[in-house]
Amino acid sequence: MTADGVLPALLEQRRHQTRSALTRRGWVLLVSLLGLGLSALGLFASISSWREGVRPSPLTLILLAFGFISFGVVLGACLIWLFRAKARIVPYFARELGPYPGESAVAFGRGHDLYRSSAALDRLAATLGVRPLSTFGFGDDLYEQPVHWSPPSEGLRTVEALRAGLGGCPSAGPDIARDLDALASVLRIAVAQGVGFALLLRLGGGDAQSAGVFEARSRVGRFW
Repeated sequence: MTADGVLPALLEQRRHQTRSALTRRGWVLLVSLLGLGLSALGLFASISSWREGVRPSPLTLILLAFGFISFGVVLGACLIWLFRAKARIVPYFARELGPYPGESAVAFGRGHDLYRSSAALDRLAATLGVRPLSTFGFGDDLYEQPVHWSPPSEGLRTVEALRAGLGGCPSAGPDIARDLDALASVLRIAVAQGVGFALLLRLGGGDAQSAGVFEARSRVGRFW
């Protein structure tokens, strides 16, 4: 993959993850939309009755308002994740390195600038003569894609070279140094434990509970 092909590949991966999420969790959107609509209709009917002199019970109004707000929040969160979620690149390991929270998890909540600066970092890697970061990812087993584990020493060599050569990458994001430092720190742990790693595209926030509990049932690897 060339440096110019990194962002298109990441965008395609993002679309793949979004489509897969819709396939697996589309019922959440449907239930939320249906619940929001029914609650709105109920509130409208109650308000109309009130204007005609028929007062609905306070409990009915409370339940309808609660349903409207609750379903609206769930629907809004789903839509934000689908269309506005920030992407980041995070490390993924063949087995668990340590507990959460801990030193092995410091890179999981970061990586936004690794994503935004991915093409620039690959161009920098080419000038430095090290393996580009994009060659360590971005297949994700949660989305039925193969994950290719790499020796963490190779990843660490790339990350340390990029960190030292950031002066030659003026287009990199403002937090790229901290992203690289966090990635290097967890790769050192992986080197010490002899655990292979890969890089994944992750959408949304830190979501450690989802990654460490719910997804762990379906994943081969671990994020920390």
